[in-house]
Amino acid sequence: MATKASEETTAALTAFHEKPDTLRVLKPLPEQPFPLTTLDDSSRNHFLHLVNTWLLDLNIPTKPWSDVFFNIFLAMYEKATNNTVNEKNNTIWIQTLGNNSPTESKFLYNVFHGDQISTEDFLIDFPIGGTIRIYGLSDETISRKVMDLVQAVVYLTYSLYLESYVMRDSQVQLTTSPATPFQKERKITVSKPNSNNDHPSIPKRTSGLLNWFKKLNPHHHTSSKPLPSPPAEKEPKKRNNPLTIKRGLSLNNISKKYQHPPLPQNDLDLIQPNDPHRFYKLKQKIQNASISSSPDCHFPYPELLNRLEVEEDDLILEQRKINSIYNDYDCPTPNTARPPPQRRRSSFMSSFSSLKRTNSIIATTDIQLPQTITAYSSIRPAAGLLADSQKGLDHLNLDTTSLSSFKHHQSITLGFTIYPIGCPDRPCLGPLMSKIDYFRYHAPADTTTTIFPNIDQTLGHMIRHWSQSTQSSCQTHMDEQAQFIPGLMAETPLPINNATRPELLSTETSKTSESSILTLSSSFYIPKRLCSKFHGCNQPLVDHIFCFSHGIGRINVYSSMDQTCLFIDKDKITTWLTCGTCDSATQPVLLNERTDRFSFAKYLELIFYSSKLASPQPFCQHTKEANKNAIIRCFHYHGITFKFVYEDAKYYELRLPRIQLASLDAIESMPQYEAPRMAITVLKDWKNKSATQDVDAFFESVRNHLDLLDHYTKAEGRRKIRGSRMDADAVKKYQTESKSLDAEIKVLSKRLDTDHQSLRQILEDTNLNELNDFRRHFAIQSEAIIQYLTEWQNTKCDEVTDTIGWDSPDYIRMKTVHCFPGSSVLVREDEPTSIIAYTLSSNDYMQAIFHDDVGPEYNEASDSHPSLSSTDESSTSETVVQPIDKKQLPQQSSDIIDGYYSSIERKYVSPSTGASTETASFRTMVIEVMKSSVVEAQMNNTKRLEDLKARLSPWTKKQEEEEEGDLKRQKLTERTIKPLVAVQELEKQETKEVKVASFFYENNTAKNLSKTNISPHIKHKFVHDGIEFTCIVYYAKEFERLRKQCDINQLIVQSLSRCQSWTASGGKSKSHFYKSQDDRLVIKEMMNAWNVAEKDAFLKFAPKYFEHMKLSAKEPSVLAKIFGFFTIRMKNTLDKKSPLFNLDVMVMEHLFYNQNIIKRFDFKGIQDRQVEEFRKQQKDTTLWDGDWINEYRTKLSVHEQSKAVLECAISNDTQFLSKCNIMDYSLLVGIDKDKYEMTVGIVDFIGAYTWYKKLESKSKSTLQPRKEVTVVPPEQYKQRFCREVCDYFIAVPGKFDLVTSSNTLPSLLI
Repeated sequence: MATKASEETTAALTAFHEKPDTLRVLKPLPEQPFPLTTLDDSSRNHFLHLVNTWLLDLNIPTKPWSDVFFNIFLAMYEKATNNTVNEKNNTIWIQTLGNNSPTESKFLYNVFHGDQISTEDFLIDFPIGGTIRIYGLSDETISRKVMDLVQAVVYLTYSLYLESYVMRDSQVQLTTSPATPFQKERKITVSKPNSNNDHPSIPKRTSGLLNWFKKLNPHHHTSSKPLPSPPAEKEPKKRNNPLTIKRGLSLNNISKKYQHPPLPQNDLDLIQPNDPHRFYKLKQKIQNASISSSPDCHFPYPELLNRLEVEEDDLILEQRKINSIYNDYDCPTPNTARPPPQRRRSSFMSSFSSLKRTNSIIATTDIQLPQTITAYSSIRPAAGLLADSQKGLDHLNLDTTSLSSFKHHQSITLGFTIYPIGCPDRPCLGPLMSKIDYFRYHAPADTTTTIFPNIDQTLGHMIRHWSQSTQSSCQTHMDEQAQFIPGLMAETPLPINNATRPELLSTETSKTSESSILTLSSSFYIPKRLCSKFHGCNQPLVDHIFCFSHGIGRINVYSSMDQTCLFIDKDKITTWLTCGTCDSATQPVLLNERTDRFSFAKYLELIFYSSKLASPQPFCQHTKEANKNAIIRCFHYHGITFKFVYEDAKYYELRLPRIQLASLDAIESMPQYEAPRMAITVLKDWKNKSATQDVDAFFESVRNHLDLLDHYTKAEGRRKIRGSRMDADAVKKYQTESKSLDAEIKVLSKRLDTDHQSLRQILEDTNLNELNDFRRHFAIQSEAIIQYLTEWQNTKCDEVTDTIGWDSPDYIRMKTVHCFPGSSVLVREDEPTSIIAYTLSSNDYMQAIFHDDVGPEYNEASDSHPSLSSTDESSTSETVVQPIDKKQLPQQSSDIIDGYYSSIERKYVSPSTGASTETASFRTMVIEVMKSSVVEAQMNNTKRLEDLKARLSPWTKKQEEEEEGDLKRQKLTERTIKPLVAVQELEKQETKEVKVASFFYENNTAKNLSKTNISPHIKHKFVHDGIEFTCIVYYAKEFERLRKQCDINQLIVQSLSRCQSWTASGGKSKSHFYKSQDDRLVIKEMMNAWNVAEKDAFLKFAPKYFEHMKLSAKEPSVLAKIFGFFTIRMKNTLDKKSPLFNLDVMVMEHLFYNQNIIKRFDFKGIQDRQVEEFRKQQKDTTLWDGDWINEYRTKLSVHEQSKAVLECAISNDTQFLSKCNIMDYSLLVGIDKDKYEMTVGIVDFIGAYTWYKKLESKSKSTLQPRKEVTVVPPEQYKQRFCREVCDYFIAVPGKFDLVTSSNTLPSLLI
């Protein structure tokens, strides 16, 4: 969104545009203010750097070939500079000879032998001609490489030759050292680098021959300092903080030795994908890129690399932090005031593993990072870079050192727009993208395309062309530019044929007409979605602004009728510089003929990136420092003044859904049974809270109350003794009572200490996955203690009315919170997702999942490691369960204090019908706490187990008859709960907890059934305190694997454990939504619409969804992930009416988690969809397509690379949805202005194109024939969605973006 500052800048520039220039003088203008006969130092050093880089790339010996090409370069440059006559033959030829030494190679002026240099890759128009004679080429392989290199050298020479005149006309002072003509001794004086970079995030590249030789020797002892990071990315140094990353330093250990000097540039090409500093090194390649023919060009890092480097650093810091916490590591005090430097690691995500501490080495091991960090990162420690970011890198050209890369970068891709002054959101032309090849003024001779789409123009040609077009209307200009492309304005564009572009300029040289007659072959097509960029208006073109967007900025070209500038040389172009702040200006000069012939596209690159061009000789206080925003470059021709104004710009990055899939090869197939089912940090935190906020707080409250009773009994005893002072027997009696009460209180206090330590030890021994078992035990203990103390208080101190002031935890205080065993998740009746979280984290569910892999012989880990085993007196027996007559089942005993009952079931599926048939596996569990004997408990619970099994999932009669083929086991565990000694003395019966668990597996071998026939769904029921909960997990194993690939298998349990109701805006669905309290997940209730249940639709869609998700591990996907589908119910067992609730819910990722979203949009590819005006004023309203097009599109441009990834993802996903007969989905977009990101995701993608949808489409089309309807067939919906939605985003290309030709239009439209 346009900022206030940018709006003020636009207003100021508009005012500046309208103000006439009164500083021009009426006198002949100087054409050559200072001589230019020798090469400046920065160009000389830049040439050496490029040639040596290319020699290394081509594997050609740098000695003597570096000297050979440098001498040829100097000879051609100086001859061209000193030449004053236009040669008739200005072609460059090359002649190779096998005799003599390469050092004798030379440039022969005005001599033509050998072969003319090919213009296939580079086009040059040298003012001189001659032959480059190369000696010593006896090797054919090297000969071919040298030929390629000679061509690049000639191009480089030509570019630097013309650029030197551009710098002169731009008032740039060039530093030149005296040197011999051929520089045989190569004593190069390096120009002083500018202390101010063009952009704060772009450090200057160190260039020059000396630096290049230093890079060749990585062990040079004079360069022992660590490699510095770019200034913008450096963190402030913290002397004694081991968690601070130092760029270029190792994270594997801290050493007293300095690291090695920087690697040679070519060694950076060997960066491995698993390198822990991969993206920092990739940015170093960008910083030292050898891709421009111009010296002192500094290119900004691609935004993707900036983000990935930040994520890379964050992971390393988090790994260090968690290692230091969970290895009980205390940061050592260094022996010196300055901490020793670190050395770069070679293994990914290993923290510092060796540190000096009291003369010993403390080794640390990597602790797994929590999924709260890894799930939202593009880099996974095990999986590496995920598909969306990997594809993002595929859209970048990160080769920055090879000759082929240099050739590729001799072009620029621009975003181009023409709009009326003051109306940037209503462009007359564009926005469009065009790629322009530098100095390519006509198509290659051997091309089949007679109009080459990437044609360049000279700087002078563009000024004259614009000048002659300013008086015509905008629409006329559009027609003239597009007339050589028939059908461009049509609804269905035609193939481009041999039409010609008319000659517009009469003052051009003879070669102008040749470069202007350009046609395209019939094989070149303009995409239809790019044909809607031409609007035009009736205003004159002089009232418009030409905008060129690229990289991190834009160049606005303003034109004005300036009749005050009546120069004598009106038929020539004059140029000067103006300060954008104070209107100071330089003396106008005639544009040099060589500057006139300079590439227009190359000139734009210099404005964008050249620090040299941004540093002219100061002409006011605002231009003393390099600041390209302050300099306005003016050109005047035939009464028209053109002003080139640069301004920095910030563009958005399109982000796919944060949670992406890793490859199955990079993860375990399924999580281990004993593995934490939530983040270990969360489980440990819960365990610590149980220790401090539950146990410690409870006993502290009890001790405080006991102290109160102690003070009361002592005070009451003294009062009674004073009142009976005359009665010795009474005094003796009261003293005895007082001592007895004091003794009892001391015994109680001592017992409290013992029980406190006992409970803390029990908690310490409790499995992190089973904290509920301790909570249940603690609830019983605390209740028994409170009950006893209350009874003791009523008996001994009945005058005291105070109670124990303990704020009990919610699972004790509230009847709606349940502690089901075998998990650490509390089930809350008012938070439905807690039912899901408990199921996914329960022992029963994990055993059912693992049974698929290990079969009925699986040994249940929960029984081999019983909870609270440290204080249990338990016995275990295994028996065969015999069917019991259901009529003889006893009712619940009044001695039962508490009881938990559960069952989990899977069925077989008929291969023919898909319907559920017989039970494949069935587990039941009864845990009851009662005051009874062991024999009575065993008998009652065995019968109760059969009752539960018969009530929840009765076996078929056929199964009971085939009992020999069934595997049925039952285990009974009994534990005595020991509260206070005094309590046991009062109780006639012991308080015991009895657990009876039974599991049943059908014998698959006996019935010759395959495990593939087992239902993919798991049904889990659990009962407590008269409330029965049911959770059906659909496609349990498939979703478990998907969550593991997304690295949220633990995080989803943690998030679903707490939820809240949520109102979503923007959709037509009447569904109810919940959102997890940590804001990570959205839970949508499925509804029945058009007589088709969304639940049934998804169950049919799910298998195809899982297959598509497997592919998205390798290809980017924009689908908002579905992480689970469940049916959850809750009902009162005593109430025969309908359940308290019965929900079919879908768990999805929250696209906008942890983002400051200021605007939301819902796109369907229909531009006339708009939200009502009154709703736009409401907070958090989701806007539609038309609102984006009319108000936001032109203000929120995006990076081209991120748009390319989005287009790839949309193409993949919509193709999949179309095959699944799915339509009516949307692209949800959220704008995060803080991070300059747009998060996007396809939502609502389970709507099938049913008969009812067809009826809806037909009726809407009939009622509104001129309005595009939403509901159309899936293939038609896909085509419209891809065409329109992708075009909603205006992309701005960067220097390293790989832009496809389908997204560009011919450059002659500019």
